[in-house]
Amino acid sequence: MVGGSVEITRSRDSTCTLEIAGFCGAPLRASRNNGSLVLAHDKGSLLGILDKRTRQRRADISLSVPRHVELKVDSVSAKASLTDMPATAQLRSMSGSILVAGTEGNLNAWTSSGDMAISGIGGGRTVAQSTRGRIEIGVHRSGPGTVIDLASKHGDVEVEFSAACDMSVSASTLDGDLACDIEEFSVDGGCRRGKWASGHLGSGQGMLKAFTASGRITLTEAGPSASSSEPG
Repeated sequence: MVGGSVEITRSRDSTCTLEIAGFCGAPLRASRNNGSLVLAHDKGSLLGILDKRTRQRRADISLSVPRHVELKVDSVSAKASLTDMPATAQLRSMSGSILVAGTEGNLNAWTSSGDMAISGIGGGRTVAQSTRGRIEIGVHRSGPGTVIDLASKHGDVEVEFSAACDMSVSASTLDGDLACDIEEFSVDGGCRRGKWASGHLGSGQGMLKAFTASGRITLTEAGPSASSSEPG
């Protein structure tokens, strides 16, 4: 996809439903390839990674898929959203935003300058990376199989942990700021270059790492009554 939006939700049965609206530009084709559903503009790769002459192509796509389906979305400026998906997902966007609400499988998300908001993480491995975009993440619960790796070169990274989290945490920035209001964590803002924070929530079975070169890192803990968090 070049412009527009891609919205993916979990279906209630084993069927896959596709809706396309707000379409303009070259034809957008749907096909099956070795058991996979592929959406692509003509002369483009998966979901429209295209050259400069095709930047006006856009569509608003709504897709519901069964829980076991693995997903791959590539876009230039389109907004990508994923809701309540336990399967593996890979989301990539140059300048479009990425929104994930509820995931239990492995998630790999990348943007160049688009912002990213991820909430409702329940397990699996989550990798979120950006060059200049902001990363906001809400960790709903965690355990031995939860691994979260966050990195933004120049963007901010904001993490909110729920009371149900059980994980070890380490965060560092080279030239940015670091704010942490979690009493169990150690924070070093020292005189030397770089700042870091580390500590454990619960017994520290899962793991989260966060890094920025020049962005700000913020670590917070939700109130005891919160069961999930929604970055805003």
